[in-house]
Formats: sequence, C-alpha cells, structure tokens
Amino acid sequence: MAIKLIANTSVSYDEWKQIPDHPCQRDIAHAERAAIKHFKPEMFSEALACHVATVTIGDMTYKANGHTRLYLMEQGLVPKAAHFFVARFVVDTVDESKQVYYSFDSTSAVKTTKD
Repeated sequence: MAIKLIANTSVSYDEWKQIPDHPCQRDIAHAERAAIKHFKPEMFSEALACHVATVTIGDMTYKANGHTRLYLMEQGLVPKAAHFFVARFVVDTVDESKQVYYSFDSTSAVKTTKD
C-alpha cells in the first residue's frame, strides 16, 4: 500500500494522550530543559490547537509526533491545548511506520546555529 494519508481529524487533549507513543520515540524526560527552551510556555494557551500526526499499522495506532508537547503539558510546564488537529497516516510495514515517524522527528529538519 505504501504510506497513505487517510484523514485529517480533531481530537481532545484527553483523546490525544490515550494514543500510545511510537516505538521509535526516545525518552524525553531527560531533555526537559532543552524542550522548555524550544517550546516557550508563553506561546501556549488552552486556546491553542496543536498540529500532530498518527501512524496506523495493522490494528495499532501510534503518535508520529507531538510527544514533547504532550509531555510538557502533562508536567504542567505549558498549558494544555484544547484540541489537536491530527493527520492520520496508514502503512503496511514497520519500515513505512518509521518513515512517517522520522519525517516529523528528523535531525535534518532541526534548525542549527549554522542556519
């Protein structure tokens, strides 16, 4: 099948936090200080809607991104968003699932001091 975008939907904070993390997701607790520097608390409010993605393989759906934002919200470091706009992808293989995940969590997409 390859990677297929099947829908764009909206879910609540409570619905988003129930979706399991992608198996490739690293532990972000150790990077909390760096994350807070990146995600400025003053930019968040309960009116904010976060744009995120999921990937489904077989009967399992995982977060493809938005892990750090959710972590900061759960820790009370930034306000909880009221809504999450979700791009929903479906794949056939684990490799395709990783492609979706790494398209969002890519070191090549991160701005560096050289930029």
